[in-house]
Amino acid sequence: MIKLIFGDSIHPGGLTLTRELGEELGLNSDDKVLDIASGLGTSAIFLAKEFGSEVIGIDLSQKNVNEANLLVKNKKLDNVSFMVGDAESLEFQNQEFDVVISECSFCIFPNKALAAQEMNRVLKQGGRLGVSDVAIEKELPISVKNLFLRVACIGDALSMEGYREIFDKTGFVIDKLTNRKDVVLETMNRIKKRIFIAEIAKGLKKVDLNQIDIKQAKYWLEEGKRMLMEGYGTYMVLVGRKVSIGENNNEQ
Repeated sequence: MIKLIFGDSIHPGGLTLTRELGEELGLNSDDKVLDIASGLGTSAIFLAKEFGSEVIGIDLSQKNVNEANLLVKNKKLDNVSFMVGDAESLEFQNQEFDVVISECSFCIFPNKALAAQEMNRVLKQGGRLGVSDVAIEKELPISVKNLFLRVACIGDALSMEGYREIFDKTGFVIDKLTNRKDVVLETMNRIKKRIFIAEIAKGLKKVDLNQIDIKQAKYWLEEGKRMLMEGYGTYMVLVGRKVSIGENNNEQ
């Protein structure tokens, strides 16, 4: 049911934004990439195919890892794999990766500073970092906060400057921090169309939507759009790099 409403990629911007992130990071076939909280592997597989990089995805869910590896096997890809792993305790050697990415997941890590330190540790000197995530810029109303706390990829989101501060303090140079409110609006419009199609399918008895409260979905979609336009939150993309030896990490 979730796939019916959201499509293959749940995070705002979908694979279009994933491609943009890959381009911003200058991914190529010589890179070894770590995708943290890789879910069902959609982004990792896409980056491996699109840029030819070697990609390893980690996720806390064994079920997600099993499904992602099965998908890789079916697609006969040899440059991408998945394993169970914790962002706050990465089971990799120091300076093992050229690039670390995390999409719509950093906000739900309990200890964000530790996760950022681990990202820095496994990156080579000058290695690149790409993070996209929900950002909350103003205090949310209680009713909305209670809902968001139950929604994956919302969790304990920071402000855009909050993300900058964490990575800056962990030894990264932040090259670019972008407000991508546009991809949230695009995603909301896409979901609205999918809900409309789902309603038609339900009317024709082609799909069972008993698990989804369409009325509530419509309400929160409009409420989310209103709050987005009023500046309560947005979606940010951060691109940075690990400070090289002798480089000043305060240099922007």
